[in-house]
Amino acid sequence: MATALDRVDVRIQVDSSGQVADSIFAAFALHWSYLWIFVAVFGLISGGLGWLIGGWWYGLRLEWAGARNPDPREARCVWAYVSLVSAAPSLLLALVDTYRFDDYLSSRLLGDWLTLIPVLALFWSAIVTYRAATTRFVLQSRPARLWFLILPFAVHGLAIGLGIVLALNHS
Repeated sequence: MATALDRVDVRIQVDSSGQVADSIFAAFALHWSYLWIFVAVFGLISGGLGWLIGGWWYGLRLEWAGARNPDPREARCVWAYVSLVSAAPSLLLALVDTYRFDDYLSSRLLGDWLTLIPVLALFWSAIVTYRAATTRFVLQSRPARLWFLILPFAVHGLAIGLGIVLALNHS
């Protein structure tokens, strides 16, 4: 469901006067009920794909970190639980914003310090993922740190930096 919120964030096009470009995503941005329907439906689809692809990727990283033949279902279960660490804050913030703002667009444009919580949760989720992987599976220390801490921190940092640069160039 958090992936669905991210999709809406990426697809909302706002012009210099603050108007939303006409698209299906404009309806989601301007009506909470439409947004939550989209999030629920897309969340089911995304969750299934996440289970397959995200769980597979998690299992592959476990192997590269030294795990010998990790059980694919167990890897997917660990992945699913640790994914909640980054997804839950985004969903909770959107739920709170449903009562704080008239529409989703307003919550994004007028957001306050609470919008930093999901960003910080990304980094915290890397730490939780590392702890879960090293607690549940027998891994080699250096590759585990690389695949579950260093690279996720680098990817999140680069993505946030790129987002900031694009936002500054857009305004």
